[in-house]
Amino acid sequence: MTRALFPVSATLKALAAAAIIGLASASVQADVPDPTTQITQSGYSPVYVGVDAETATVPSNPATAGGKPTVSRAYVMRIDLRAPGVSVETTVHSGPLMTTSETISQFAARTGVRLAINANFFAPCCATTPEPKTIIGLLVSHGQIVSPLTNDPTQSEAVLAITRQGRAYIAEAPQISAQDLKLNDTAVAGSAILLKSGQDVSPKARTKAIRLIRIRAHWLACRSRGAFSISS
Repeated sequence: MTRALFPVSATLKALAAAAIIGLASASVQADVPDPTTQITQSGYSPVYVGVDAETATVPSNPATAGGKPTVSRAYVMRIDLRAPGVSVETTVHSGPLMTTSETISQFAARTGVRLAINANFFAPCCATTPEPKTIIGLLVSHGQIVSPLTNDPTQSEAVLAITRQGRAYIAEAPQISAQDLKLNDTAVAGSAILLKSGQDVSPKARTKAIRLIRIRAHWLACRSRGAFSISS
């Protein structure tokens, strides 16, 4: 029988290396974010030319008072408006009011877009079949104003616009001049800006009175069936 003998120093180095690996594994395990308390991100992956997709989880309020925190899932698209084949579509004017309601899937099928999201609030609410709708907040389709700006801070004052030169920007309605409107090719509106210059400016970060006003406004209007979409 033969025995392999190893120097003591080599054995200690091996043990030390094993200990370091063990500590590294524990560290990696400890760094895994808890989705109920931290935002998680998958990282961007290409979907189409000029379009990348990412998923994220966002801690949310409990579904019931005193319940466990819930987790919302976000789907994020990063779009290069200068990429070949990328174009933008929004709901056009139709019917006796401003437009006619349709679901996101109906909008996507009708226009042939690859990606679609809902945008402006509308009234009346909330039929399950197409019907004439009044749009709340700015809606522009290929330079045509379907719905004008609103200066009501409780409803659809935040605007996402794309100029005729392909520049995208987000602004509040009072910051958009008549000249700016003429330069917009596409625009949709939402209830409020949530993040500005890296700072949380969402309703929850403001006074309780303003939060209550916004909550009531959201109860009074349904989210629009119109869509801000990217075609590739």
